[in-house]
Amino acid sequence: MRTNSEQHQYLTCPDVSICIATCNQIRYITQCIESVLTQTGNFSWELLVGDDCSDDGTSEEISRLLATLSHATHIRHAPRKGASANMQFLFAHARGRYVAHLDGDDFWLPGKLSAQLAFLNHHQECAAVYTGAVAVDAKGVLVGGFSNAQP
Repeated sequence: MRTNSEQHQYLTCPDVSICIATCNQIRYITQCIESVLTQTGNFSWELLVGDDCSDDGTSEEISRLLATLSHATHIRHAPRKGASANMQFLFAHARGRYVAHLDGDDFWLPGKLSAQLAFLNHHQECAAVYTGAVAVDAKGVLVGGFSNAQP
């Protein structure tokens, strides 16, 4: 049973903060965000999208995609911070017990987040997890995979 303090933290802090860093990735940002929104599982989450002063329509697409989500925040930087500072900003503002990183030109496969959270919740001695990845071309055709499995 949780104490009042623990219960309050559970209600106010999500299980995972999903941090997407992007800049001028209009060709990819819709698939990226939709891959987050279709993740399923028994966990709470917040979405932070750090838009590093995009000028190609990325900002407008992010705003459209997040318009109805109360647990999603679009942060548009001006002037540009750069990729590293953008991600550091997102990490600094994440409230979740865990943080999941995703770049705006990448996407997640179904079940990715729930599998990682389940592993972390059952292996509390583990500080971080990652998955292998596949590379696809502009048409979505698999062009290769990579993984560096570690214990």
